[in-house]
Amino acid sequence: MVCFISLFALDVFEDGKTAWAIALALIIHLLPSIAAIIIIIVAWKREQIGGWLFVALGFGLLFIGQFQLATILIIILPTVVIGVMFLAHYHKYMKVTKGSSAPSAG
Repeated sequence: MVCFISLFALDVFEDGKTAWAIALALIIHLLPSIAAIIIIIVAWKREQIGGWLFVALGFGLLFIGQFQLATILIIILPTVVIGVMFLAHYHKYMKVTKGSSAPSAG
């Protein structure tokens, strides 16, 4: 997902722009990718927090994408689904951990 979103930053390379203008535009276009990388790092350590952050990133991108259907289907929906999968795995893992750590009655 991060690689796919990062591809959209390549449109900043145009003739007639200065190197500083291109660098600034590139950084601005890569901010969602940088945010997603940070969230992935958090999600590896804390699945529940990372899952909620992915869902929040998806809805944040919804406002940036101006509620366009293509943006919702291609970028926002996969981001929210990734967050939901992190949350589902966290809740499934916690159920297994809680069930196996209970003292046996025998």
